[in-house]
Amino acid sequence: MKGHNSEGSCVYGLCGGTFHKTTAPSRSLSRPGQLTRNDARAGTFGFGSTPSVVLDYTLPYETPIDILHNAAEGIYSTIMSELLPNSRNHPRKSDLFQCDHSIHSKLCESVFVPLQYKITRMSSGSEKITVSAELSVVWLIRSFQYFRMNCGLAALVNPSLKPYARLSILSLMLITNQLYSNSSKGDKFFEHMTSAARWTLETASKTYMTTKVHELVSHLPEVITMFGNVACLSTFSFEHFYKYCLKGFNAQKTKGFSESALKRVFLHSAVRREIRNRLEYYPSKTITDFLKVTPQWDIMKVNWKSRILQLKPEDAVPEIKNVELFSVLNLPYGKLTSTYKKEYPSDIFFGKTSSGFHSCFRFVGVGIKDQNTIVLAERIRSINPALQFPLVQKEIEEMAHPANTYGSNVLFHLKRYSGLVHGRCSGEMEVLNINDIKGLGAYLRHGDATYYLQVNGAFVHN
Repeated sequence: MKGHNSEGSCVYGLCGGTFHKTTAPSRSLSRPGQLTRNDARAGTFGFGSTPSVVLDYTLPYETPIDILHNAAEGIYSTIMSELLPNSRNHPRKSDLFQCDHSIHSKLCESVFVPLQYKITRMSSGSEKITVSAELSVVWLIRSFQYFRMNCGLAALVNPSLKPYARLSILSLMLITNQLYSNSSKGDKFFEHMTSAARWTLETASKTYMTTKVHELVSHLPEVITMFGNVACLSTFSFEHFYKYCLKGFNAQKTKGFSESALKRVFLHSAVRREIRNRLEYYPSKTITDFLKVTPQWDIMKVNWKSRILQLKPEDAVPEIKNVELFSVLNLPYGKLTSTYKKEYPSDIFFGKTSSGFHSCFRFVGVGIKDQNTIVLAERIRSINPALQFPLVQKEIEEMAHPANTYGSNVLFHLKRYSGLVHGRCSGEMEVLNINDIKGLGAYLRHGDATYYLQVNGAFVHN
C-alpha cells in the first residue's frame, strides 16, 4: 500500500480518506484475489507505484486486526484520555466523553475485579492512561483491562455520561470482553456493536476515525469471520518479550545489536525451559526453593487451601455433607477466594450448570467428593428483563432515528450476551464439577442489584 495514512490505503476495504478514513466496500468482496494483485501492479485503489513481492503469497486483507495496536493503542486510549483527563491535557477530538469525572472515577473504583486485574487508581494526573511513546507495555495492558472492566461497568450506571458516549463505551466493552471470554452472543453481535461504535464516534467527530480505529469498528466482523477470535493473535505477549529482550540496550547501538539481543532471547528461553523440565522430572529442593521466590516461573496447577471450619446454614446442602471444603481455589486463569477467607473478595465466576446453561455464580468452597473435584457455589440470577439496564433503556426511548436503532441493538445484546448479568444472588446453592468453571467475573453493585461481567475464559495470553 502507499502508506498507512494515504488515500485509499485501508488494507481491508476501498476506503477513502488519509488520516481519517471513511467506510467503503470490502476489498475481499469487491476486489478479490487476482483483482487486488492487478490493482497493486497498476498502483490503484490505495497501492503505490511499486508492487510488493509479498502479494504473490498473501493479500492485504488476509491480515488479523491486532487488539494491541488497533484497540489498546487506538480508540481505547483516546477514550480513556478524554474520559479521565490527565495533567498532559491531551486535546479533545470532541466533547462526547465530557462528564463528571469524579463520579466516573468513583464508579470505576467501586468495581470489584479478579485479583490479577486489580490495579492502582487511574485518575487525573496519572501517566498510566496517556498515549505517550514512553508508555510501557505493562501499563498499556493494565489500562486496556481497566477500560474493558472498570470503565465498561461504570458506563452502565454513570448518570453524567452523554447517551452517545455510553453507547460507544458499552459497544466497545462488549466486543473486547466477548473476545476475552468466548461467552455466547446473539446473531450479528460484532456487526451491531462495531456499527454502534462507529456511528457514535463519527457523529461526534470525524477525527476519531484514524486508520487504527477505522479498521477496528469497520472491518472487525469480516476479519473475525476469516480468522476467528483475533484476541488470541494479538501482539501483546510478543511486545512483552520484545521489551524484555531490548531492556537496557541503547537505542543508538548498531554494532553487535542483533547478536547481543538474540543471546538474551535464547538464554532466557533456555533457562525457563530447563527449570520447567527439572521441576517436572527432577524436582529437587533447590528448584522448589527457587520457584518459591519466582512463582511466575512455576507450572500452574489447580490447587486449593484454607479449610472452611464451619459452613453457614444458608450455604450448606445435603450433597456436600462430610465433604471437606476450602475457601481458596487457584486456577490457571485466576484465583477464586470466598467470603470465608478474610482477604480481597474474588468470588464471582461464570460456568456451566448441570443443565448445560452458561450462568453466573458466587464461589463458596472447593473439595473432593467421590474422587471428583467439586465446587460449591450460589447461583446468581438475572432480574426481570424489563428492569435490566434501566439507564440505557431510558435513554434509548428518548433517542431519535437512527440513534435509537443503534441503541436498541446495543441493549438487545446487553440482555442476550451470556457474559454479562444484571442480577442478584438467588440463595440457590449448586454443586458443580471444577471443569464446569469457564471464567472469572468482575462486578459493580448498584441499587438493589449488581452487574456481573465475565472477564476471561478464552485462550488469550497478554
